[in-house]
Amino acid sequence: MKKIIIISILLFPTWAHIYAQDISLYSQFSGHVDFTMIGNTLNHRENEGNDSQCSILTSSSATLNLDTNDYIEAAYLYWAGSGTGDFDVSLNGINLSSQRNFATSYYTYEFFSAFVDVTNQLRNTGNGTYTLADLDLNTAIQNYCQYGINFGGWAIVIVYSNPNLPINQINVYDGMQSVVPNSVTIELQTLNVIDNIGAKIGFLAWEGDSALAVQETLTFNGNIIGNPPLNPYNNAFNGTNSFTGETDLYNMDLDVYDIENFINIGDTSATIELHSGQDYVMVNSIVTKLNSQLPDATVQLNNYHVTNCNDRNFNVNFTVFNLPDATDTYPSNTPISLYAFDGINYFYLGTHYNSADIEIGDFEHQTHLINTLPDEVPNNFILFAYVDDDINGNSTVLELNENNNSAQIQISLPQIPIANNVPLQFTCEQTPNITDGIAEFNTSGIHEIILGNSQQNMEVLYFDALGNSLPSPLPNPFISTSQIINVTVQNPINTDCSANTTIQFTVVPLPEFDVNDDYICLDSFPESTLVSIQNPLDTYNYQWYNSNLEPIGLNQDTLEITNIGTYSVTATSTIQDCSTTKEFTITSEQVLFSKPENILLCNQAFETAFFDLESINNQVTTNTNYEISYFTSINDLHANENEINTPNNYLNTSNPQIIFVKITSLLNDCYNTTNFNLLVENCPPIVPEIFTPNQNENNNFTIQHLRDIFLDFDLKIYNRYGNLIYQGDNNTADWDGTYKGSQLPSATYFYTLELNDGYFESKKGWVYLLH
Repeated sequence: MKKIIIISILLFPTWAHIYAQDISLYSQFSGHVDFTMIGNTLNHRENEGNDSQCSILTSSSATLNLDTNDYIEAAYLYWAGSGTGDFDVSLNGINLSSQRNFATSYYTYEFFSAFVDVTNQLRNTGNGTYTLADLDLNTAIQNYCQYGINFGGWAIVIVYSNPNLPINQINVYDGMQSVVPNSVTIELQTLNVIDNIGAKIGFLAWEGDSALAVQETLTFNGNIIGNPPLNPYNNAFNGTNSFTGETDLYNMDLDVYDIENFINIGDTSATIELHSGQDYVMVNSIVTKLNSQLPDATVQLNNYHVTNCNDRNFNVNFTVFNLPDATDTYPSNTPISLYAFDGINYFYLGTHYNSADIEIGDFEHQTHLINTLPDEVPNNFILFAYVDDDINGNSTVLELNENNNSAQIQISLPQIPIANNVPLQFTCEQTPNITDGIAEFNTSGIHEIILGNSQQNMEVLYFDALGNSLPSPLPNPFISTSQIINVTVQNPINTDCSANTTIQFTVVPLPEFDVNDDYICLDSFPESTLVSIQNPLDTYNYQWYNSNLEPIGLNQDTLEITNIGTYSVTATSTIQDCSTTKEFTITSEQVLFSKPENILLCNQAFETAFFDLESINNQVTTNTNYEISYFTSINDLHANENEINTPNNYLNTSNPQIIFVKITSLLNDCYNTTNFNLLVENCPPIVPEIFTPNQNENNNFTIQHLRDIFLDFDLKIYNRYGNLIYQGDNNTADWDGTYKGSQLPSATYFYTLELNDGYFESKKGWVYLLH
């Protein structure tokens, strides 16, 4: 078979409807072959105008009866009828759909024919009755009956071989050409007549009428042919079957004629003319049988030879045969073309020629150097050889069988492999808190990554760092520490063709971290707790969960918790999806205290006094696990800022002044608060009874709780004679025992003290000045 035929098969699948009209060559067979036809009409009777019974059968049968040694080479089913077509039928119960359709028309009336190759079905069934069914044209013919052009029928053209038959050439032509009054001419090409003995021609025609014989003739190469009385010379298409002698094939003909007297040796074509003065006839298929004297060449690809790694030049050895059934010598200098097929496209590689004539049954060995392999062709491809091929798919020598001219062989050129890189292989340690560095790796797909999609014929070898061989492919799972595996990909045809890569296996430790149990301080401050990861790492994501394993905090190092209970946190490595989960418990504590009493002190000047704040500690709590601190504002207390750092000697800043107390548990951060007031009041002045000027102590007459407390006081001192010797107020110095700069003698002196304060009475009394 020619390359062009192979390509056409690839391009046009068997179910494609290929429309053809003119009669042309469809297939050709050479050898010990002959042909026959079977079939039957679907018409009840011969059609005629104004048919009152406008109906047609949907099935009919015919019988095949070949000799025992006959082998079916091909069987072509045709069915036809009036209308646009019914293309789905059944043959002996097997459903068939048309593979090729034909059509023609007469005025506005259309006719169709359909084709299916049923070779395998007939080979499997053999002789017997064949019934074509499910061809229903009853609706289609309703407008045809009144003109007598309603018809339907089917036929099978059968080409068979038998070693007892002479060497013949069978040509099967088909199409759909109409003999519209008056004539049609059909040219049959590709004949090769070497002997006219036994030559015959067969016709499959539709719509012939036995009652119409108006100037109806069939001529072959200008000679009227007939087969009377079955097929008169003036009524060739008359509803008969020349193969069986039947005369009731209403409106169809299966006719065969001897033409040995009308064809000459050397003819390569023939002309058929059909004349009709009235009958409308359609020719669907024509089959010829002619005696041939031809060679029959075939080719066999034996082997190929290539040595160097990645060498795309190689010798191919093949043999050209002229088969024993041939009837002529195969001529020298006939082309043998070579093609590379990559599964989609063919690439021409060169042509070789046989050096001498090849006698019948003989052969010739050939060697051809392929040094033109295109870059598009992979190292693995199919090499096709076509004997008697002119590159364009045309035969240069006519042969008995044009369908056995090819051979193929799988070519695998030794190529330099590619070792594809494997992504870093990470996996997690198997046991938390045990850093033994051993883990299981999933190696599924690694072997395929290294090879890729086009190197399945390559070998892959694995070695550890010490050069020890490892299984190939690596076991799954692969138990390993962090290590580098060395990989070699080599061509099994030539192990010098190799490539290397490595696989990095890394065991990722499970995350390690600590989170402490904590407290929520109930009825105190704060009423939540902030739990933190100790020394968090940027390479971990921390996710928090409640006791129901519901997420309550994602991708954060700390979490504020407001309820007691059991919680968990999962740390996941961002390098690999390795994680560790730890649980922690939140409990509660309440800091208990008692509210202290206010502290009242005497005014020590301008409504201030120095207070010992710690004097109230035992009033607040006696719990040694508590710590007490003091603040002047509640905000400072909660912020833990500006604590009073000398609480045992604190000078108030207002009167009264609130002091805020923070009671903190030393066991955790729980604390509570209370407060008390600092109060300052004016106390009665304390007048000394004696003072001693110019001595170490009591040099002046100083009255306690007076100065800067009673701001409007007035002090007068008299001698025993009633003379005023001193008068002072808040803006003058204390009396130093002198009068007008002279020291007074030791004696008793009288004083009056007006406080000018509505809460205190004036004071009068004696003071003794002692030297």
